[in-house]
Amino acid sequence: MTFEDGNFWMERYEHMIDLVPGLLITAEQGHILKELVLVEVGILDVNLETDQITGFGPVGADIEVNAWNEGVGYGFGEMTTVDSEGFWTVTFGEDITEEFGFGAVHRDVDNDGTIGEISETPFFMAGPQGEYIQAVLWPIGSEITLTIPSESYSQSATVEQAEFDPFTGFVFFDLGGVLDIVPGMEIVVEGSGFTKDHQVREINITGYDLDLDQLMGTGSPEATIFIAIVGPNGEWLEVQRWVTADLSGNWIADFSVPGPGKGEENVYDIQKGDHGFVQELDEDGDGTEVGWRINTPPVLGEITAPLDPVEVNSQVVLTAPFYDPDLEDSWQAICDWSDGSVTEGAIEEFVITCVHPYDLPDVYTVMIEVIDSEGALDQGTYQYIVAYDPMVDS
Repeated sequence: MTFEDGNFWMERYEHMIDLVPGLLITAEQGHILKELVLVEVGILDVNLETDQITGFGPVGADIEVNAWNEGVGYGFGEMTTVDSEGFWTVTFGEDITEEFGFGAVHRDVDNDGTIGEISETPFFMAGPQGEYIQAVLWPIGSEITLTIPSESYSQSATVEQAEFDPFTGFVFFDLGGVLDIVPGMEIVVEGSGFTKDHQVREINITGYDLDLDQLMGTGSPEATIFIAIVGPNGEWLEVQRWVTADLSGNWIADFSVPGPGKGEENVYDIQKGDHGFVQELDEDGDGTEVGWRINTPPVLGEITAPLDPVEVNSQVVLTAPFYDPDLEDSWQAICDWSDGSVTEGAIEEFVITCVHPYDLPDVYTVMIEVIDSEGALDQGTYQYIVAYDPMVDS
């Protein structure tokens, strides 16, 4: 968008361009050519009590810090210099209030500049189930470092574009096979002037009520808990609740009625097979998260067995298909042959196969039970298998 005074405005979302440090921007009109390499500059904190603003920028650079109140058309600014650690501080001689906006400007030798506003505070989530740390909102292209002091572990990574939003910085630290993330572990992620730390919490889903559309769980006493439901393929459904654990750490998330907070408007009919995640957040917005899923029990199909009598000491083979939509489960099959023998069935491509010889002639009822990794089960019986002794019958 070009204005009458010659200024122009480009909305980054319109052109899917992310303005990251190091990006070269060129503006050309006639014989006038202007170039600017973006630098990393921004505001970390605004203290309204002391009228002080802190931020970050290139070491040794001069930074112009501005405050303005658009409602009354008034503003002012101060100059400061970035220290050897990459930070700067200014204290205004005038009062700043919540009505003010703020910006920090770094200018090059040609007076073109990079403007940094108040940064969204980066945060990270520790996932004990998957042994991962995911860091969000650090500037794209910057370097951040993960440290776990108790394990003397450190790892650095470059912040990349998130798949869910090309303008959000994201890093996934996969610690699977490296170390276990356990409750009580201190985790630190730092970079671009932000140092975030979090002590891993213990969170559990303890139950659910499909009639009341409620999820129940435990966390730290009086902790802030965020519960979300996601779609079958992980898509965001905008179904979420914020709750506070009681003094014993227990909490209930009710999806049958809208919640009071932003983003809690939608109600949801919880069903078997639904899944999502739970996060317990600390005061600085970092947290521990675990996934949850309402298990669907397996369903056993019809058992197939020999229709004709079988000789004793010969192998009797039974097969039974089963169905389970929870493909992340594992399963075990138990075969009770009603002669005192219980064997484990083989499972391949959702078909159970049981094999057993009978020692004595008789009429037997066989039971097959399939159990998933959550302990849910289904069972069926087959009547009857007739075993005979050809020597006696002759």
